[in-house]
Amino acid sequence: MPAAMVVAGLMLFRTLAGTPPMLRLVTLVLLTAFVAQANADPVPKSVKAKPPAREKIEPRPGEKLFSMKFDNLSLKKVVELLDEETGLLCTSEEIPDLRVTFYTENVCLAELFAQLNDELVPKGYLLARKIVSFNVLKVDAPLDRKCCAIVLSNELERWSPDEPVQAILPAFNKEGVDLGLKQAESITHKWFEVKPFKDNKLIVVGRAADVQQFNGKFSADIWKRIEADRETPQQLLERMRRGR
Repeated sequence: MPAAMVVAGLMLFRTLAGTPPMLRLVTLVLLTAFVAQANADPVPKSVKAKPPAREKIEPRPGEKLFSMKFDNLSLKKVVELLDEETGLLCTSEEIPDLRVTFYTENVCLAELFAQLNDELVPKGYLLARKIVSFNVLKVDAPLDRKCCAIVLSNELERWSPDEPVQAILPAFNKEGVDLGLKQAESITHKWFEVKPFKDNKLIVVGRAADVQQFNGKFSADIWKRIEADRETPQQLLERMRRGR
């Protein structure tokens, strides 16, 4: 409690020293309630805390940074400015009639698209990059794979969480393929899909966040199996002896 408030309370109490006891009691009660209110949390308890923000995509050394500001700008104009600033060409034939208010400063390309999607996804749309272009997609529409960038597994973190991507992951053998298909059942987003690919690989399609989540668990489990099946030097020596 601030010292000035304490001093003011004491002065008020002295001023009322000659008043009837009941009036002093009522004043003390009101003063106590005022102090309690002043010390209370200014944020009402009924206000729900915001969910934790996603992890920011940090720029790599030497990567170009972008600063952009839109004040109730049409999405069509936003797309045109993105064309100019990033060098990526928007290949969508139709741009929805949306207004965008947005500000960011000194962020990398992936974080720029991530922040824009943070604004657009609640409105039903998102921006999806490829290597030299991007599209405006409707979040509740079926996914056209032609709009998905083909991404290396170690590059997934460089794509904003909502952007659709496809990655090819090694499964090494049939057991690994079966494991991947089983684990894919735990991710239920309509865009997410895992299919067997040639040479004991899996092709994984979906939002970058989902593909990254799948890759993390699947790759860890695959390597655990490889390590468990790998012979120790002692086991190799014993097998060679038995073969003689």
